[in-house]
Amino acid sequence: MDIDKSEEKELIFRAKKVLMTCLGMSEEQAHKFIQQQAMNLRRTKSEIAFDVLVMYEQ
Repeated sequence: MDIDKSEEKELIFRAKKVLMTCLGMSEEQAHKFIQQQAMNLRRTKSEIAFDVLVMYEQ
């Protein structure tokens, strides 16, 4: 995934909003979730954010 920093920030922000809305997470919990998933799966936060959006945003 080749995106610039502003696009990456927007993607992560949108994913956090989706997690907050769909799963009732706080912003801090959503941020930690994305961060933890990225570390556990050895992927970037933007890749995890993209996956969240694909899964929950319809």
